[in-house]
Amino acid sequence: MTAPTRPVHPHTDTVGVDGHRTDPLWGTVTTLTPLERALLRTWPVRRLGHVAHAGAVATVTTQTFSRLEHSLGVLGLVAHLDGDDAVTRAAALLHDVGHAPLSHTLEGIAGIDHHVTGLTRVRALGGLLDEHGVDVDDVVATLSGTRPSVLDPRRGC
Repeated sequence: MTAPTRPVHPHTDTVGVDGHRTDPLWGTVTTLTPLERALLRTWPVRRLGHVAHAGAVATVTTQTFSRLEHSLGVLGLVAHLDGDDAVTRAAALLHDVGHAPLSHTLEGIAGIDHHVTGLTRVRALGGLLDEHGVDVDDVVATLSGTRPSVLDPRRGC
């Protein structure tokens, strides 16, 4: 008995550099917008490929996926649930840009707070967001939970 195959977009990969992203678990394909493709070329987003999602625990387990892969997965969910909301899609991709190399492991030490760092990094991307018609204040409000979105668990989504 052979395992069922999933349709895969012919021009896709798991990190989305070609304009499409295939989720490695579910096989769903997300077509990236020009803004998302531009964000994937920025240092705050690309560096997430070197940040283990599990933080220091990744040194003693087989968990190997990165904060970038996680953020792309969140983007895929948002694209599925509310694909026309460019602000929430940007927030999904940017939500972890403040993480330190060991992710949550260092939270609280010497004042490290990935939310504060992340909002600073998101604001620094304001020009790029603006070029694509997305207001950085709307992205910050989405990340802070003051702008309703599918990312806000209080909505019940």
